[in-house]
This record gives sequence, structure tokens and C-alpha cells, in this order.
Amino acid sequence: MDLKLRVAICDDEKYFREEIKRLVEQYLKEKKIIFCIDLFTSGLEFCSDDNNLQQYDIIFLDIGMKEMNGMETAYAIREKIRMWTLFLLLL
Repeated sequence: MDLKLRVAICDDEKYFREEIKRLVEQYLKEKKIIFCIDLFTSGLEFCSDDNNLQQYDIIFLDIGMKEMNGMETAYAIREKIRMWTLFLLLL
């Protein structure tokens, strides 16, 4: 059984993807939480694989992505997973 926290970071700007990853890693390591972080460059990339929609515990979405912004990505996830609790952190 895999008991690690699964985190997705979805941002079209590399600097922000890496910075969010660094901050999340630092926090989770301090709390001694086992984790895995995956990076995505767009909402379209994230939503293109239905497995992504169910395997993550936390998803960071950039509100200003060009192809599919964070709100559109959140709505797409919500449409496919009705039992999903949605908390928005606008970055």
C-alpha cells in the first residue's frame, strides 16, 4: 500500500512550477511526510490523462495559464469527479 501524499503542480511558467515545488518539498520534509510531486505545464496536459484526475491529494493550479486556465482546469476535474472536494488556492 502506497501511503505517500501525491501532489500535482500545474503552471505554464517554469520558474513558478519549480518555486512552488521547492516550497512544498521543504514544508513536507519538515513535517516528515512522505510525498511525491509531479509537474505539469498546462491544464490541458494535466487533464489529458484521466488517471491524473484521481491520483492526486493536492493539486496546485495557476489561475493564469494560457491554453486552459486554473479555473477551467478545476471545472474539468470537477465534471469528471463529482465526489471531489474543491478548495481553490489562486496563484
